[in-house]
Amino acid sequence: MKNLAFVFATGEGKYAEQSVFLARSIARTNPDSEIYIFVPEAESPDRLSELAEYGTILEGPQRISDYGISTKIDALAAAEDAADEEYLLLLDTDTLVLDEITVHEQPGDLFLKPVDVGLQYWGRRNQSLDEWTSLAGRLDLPVPEWRYKSTFDRNPIPPYWNAGFVLTANDGFGARWLDAVEQIYPDLSYEWHADQVTLGLLSQEYRTVPVDNRYNYPLHLRLRVPDEVTVLHYHNLPNLKKAKRYAPFFEEIGVWELAMAEKYSYSRGAWRYLKRKYLPMNEEHLLERLQNRIIG
Repeated sequence: MKNLAFVFATGEGKYAEQSVFLARSIARTNPDSEIYIFVPEAESPDRLSELAEYGTILEGPQRISDYGISTKIDALAAAEDAADEEYLLLLDTDTLVLDEITVHEQPGDLFLKPVDVGLQYWGRRNQSLDEWTSLAGRLDLPVPEWRYKSTFDRNPIPPYWNAGFVLTANDGFGARWLDAVEQIYPDLSYEWHADQVTLGLLSQEYRTVPVDNRYNYPLHLRLRVPDEVTVLHYHNLPNLKKAKRYAPFFEEIGVWELAMAEKYSYSRGAWRYLKRKYLPMNEEHLLERLQNRIIG
């Protein structure tokens, strides 16, 4: 879509490799769309010349240097300065675009997918409402209501979104989001989710359209992949083995052979599925904390 541009932040090591696969997937499924690739000044990705073949390289500082996740918000803010397109789609590097993006053709300012697991701290009203209320006050934003449902375990949640897919009108949202994160980080519980907490609070002031799993499919939480996925959030290469139906496409972009060489435990995957689906957790599950304590 010519009125939509893609944005992501790259980096060194696995992030550079993931970025190449993501760029290739976008180029094959949305060939008319521009791609903006943000490189933090402190990073020197070893595949930058290859990435430059697919899109425009944007370089700049990481504004919140001790919060690595915020680099992607730097990317969105940088793209807002560079892009003429009406909409920008910010993606995590561990995603692949499997089809044309058209969801923004309906009215809306923000298109976001609710978090997968509602049985976690920021999703549980009895645990986190007071902190949501405090943070909303600091940012001069409304206190959120529990009126959405998490997409994996189907529990009631506030406007708490997965930040791996953020489709926004190109009107300065990224810069405002970065300001909000800077205001509250790291003074909140589970501070590595400051990006999602601020995204949720800010989203209340925009025409926000919830999207479904097709646009940010959580492969790490699933045992298989349906045949209508637009954006696949695979998290790590072994998980791609569960998406065999897309093997021809993965071969085209050069990731399938690498995925097949990885080890994947289906029994461990099934345990993860059941655990996240039915057991309460606070970011790290109680049983995981116990296991880590035992094995050191």
